[in-house]
Amino acid sequence: MVRIVGGAGICAVLALLSYGAVPSHAAALVAVREQCSTLPGDAFRDCITPVVDGLVSWVARVMIVGVAMVVGVAALHPWWMLRGSDQVPEGLGAELAGLAGLAGPGREPAWVLAPYAYTSEGRAFGLPWRPCVRLDVGLVILFRTDRARFRAVITRELDRLRDRAVGAWCLAAGSLLVLAAAIPAAGWPGPRTVTAIDACLVGFWAEVPHLQPALLRDATVAWVERRGAIWSFTGDGAATLYLGSETVSAVAHSGAQTIGTVAYSGAGTIRWRLDARHGRMELAEPAVTATLSEPGGASLVPEAGDFALPDSYSCRGNTTTTPTELTTITLRRIGP
Repeated sequence: MVRIVGGAGICAVLALLSYGAVPSHAAALVAVREQCSTLPGDAFRDCITPVVDGLVSWVARVMIVGVAMVVGVAALHPWWMLRGSDQVPEGLGAELAGLAGLAGPGREPAWVLAPYAYTSEGRAFGLPWRPCVRLDVGLVILFRTDRARFRAVITRELDRLRDRAVGAWCLAAGSLLVLAAAIPAAGWPGPRTVTAIDACLVGFWAEVPHLQPALLRDATVAWVERRGAIWSFTGDGAATLYLGSETVSAVAHSGAQTIGTVAYSGAGTIRWRLDARHGRMELAEPAVTATLSEPGGASLVPEAGDFALPDSYSCRGNTTTTPTELTTITLRRIGP
C-alpha cells in the first residue's frame, strides 16, 4: 500500500507538471492570479474555482490513465512471460508436484520452461487465480546435479508466489480506491444545470480595457478609460461588478485641447438583478457599495448607470461582447 500511495503521489506530481507545461494552462493560471487577486475572500474563491476545477480534473484524468496503464501492464505481463515458453521435462513432474504445496492451498502453479534462459534461476509470475513459475534451463540441469540447490530455488519462488498474490490484491484494492477518488473529480459530463439567465454568461469575466464617452457633471464631454474591472454573473440572476485599481481615468476635451485628466482607483462592488436571455440584457435594482478615490485622497460614490452594460450582448465560448453606438465592451472569461 505504501508503494501504491507513493506511485499515486508521483503520478499526481507529474500531472501537475504536465498541466503547467501546456501554454494555455500556464497562461490561465497567470491570468487568474493577476485578475482575481484583488477580489475579497469569497469572490476570490469563486473566481479561481474554474481554474482549480480544471486542474483537479486534469490530475484526476491522468490518474485514471495511470491506473489503466498499470492494469494493462499487469494483465499483459503473464502473456509476455509465457511467450516462447515450453512444457517442463516429464522427469521433473513428481519432484515439482511434491513442492507445489508450498505455494499454499488452491494455488498450485503451472510450471513452464524457458528454453533460451541458461541461468540457474526461476521466476514466479501470473495472476492470483493463475500462478505460474518459469524454470530456466540451468535450473533443470541442477535438478540432476544439485538437488538441494534446485529445491532451494523452487522454494524461494513459491514463497514469492504467495507474496505476489497478496500484492496483487493490494494493487487491485489501491487501483479501485484511486478510481473511486479520481472519477468524480475528472469532471465527466453531467446533466445541465438550469439557470435563471443565459448559461453562457455564468462565471467570472475580466473587462477588456476600453474607452467610452461620458458626460461629466459640469456638462463636459469626456472619454473615460475603464480597466481592471471584473464581472460576475450567477445562475440565480445576479450581476456583480468588482471595481479594480485604476478603474477609471477621465480625459475631458474642448475641441482639440485637453482640459484635464483625473485618474481614479476603485474598490467595492456594484450589484444588479440580472435578466439576460436571447441576446438581451437588463440590469435592475442596483446596489452600490463601492467608492472611487482620486490620487489626492478625495472619494466619491460611483453612479451605477455609468458602469452598467449595454442592453444587447453576444456570448460565445470565452468571449462576451456588448456593443454600443460608439464603442464595444468586451468581456473575457476568467478560467477555462
